[in-house]
Amino acid sequence: MLHRRYLIRRLGVGGRTIPLRHGDLVVAARAESGQLDWEVVAYAMSDTVVARRTHELGMECVIGTAEDGEPMVGQLTGTAFLVRNVERALVFRGDGPLTGIDVSSLASERSIAISDASDAMMRSGSRWVCTNSALGYSVSSASRHQMCPGDLSTQRSPG
Repeated sequence: MLHRRYLIRRLGVGGRTIPLRHGDLVVAARAESGQLDWEVVAYAMSDTVVARRTHELGMECVIGTAEDGEPMVGQLTGTAFLVRNVERALVFRGDGPLTGIDVSSLASERSIAISDASDAMMRSGSRWVCTNSALGYSVSSASRHQMCPGDLSTQRSPG
């Protein structure tokens, strides 16, 4: 499986811009399917009401880093279904192709480097988790952690 997480700088839902505190686009390509699986998890600056239905999304995402260290930004678009809208949290699941994505930019296997070897983004069950060994978390304990809204730190899940 190939996968990657992109930081969303701007999110448009049906032509309406949603000011974000933080947003991630997670894209996966499975060998058995020619289609990409993708999901948007975004946290708005204020309570935002979005209808639970299919929407056209427009995303300005950080897609890489230029040689001079500046972020490279790309425009990605696709149709997605709003899965959840609770206060400031918005979760969309891709419902078709994602245009503007370069499949060759997706990482292979299980993890994506975030800043160095001690930080990794992993898939655990049906959610993505961020593990950080500097905080005492590791890949082996990933199933007990989940993403915190708005940052890349982790918090313990009950159980």
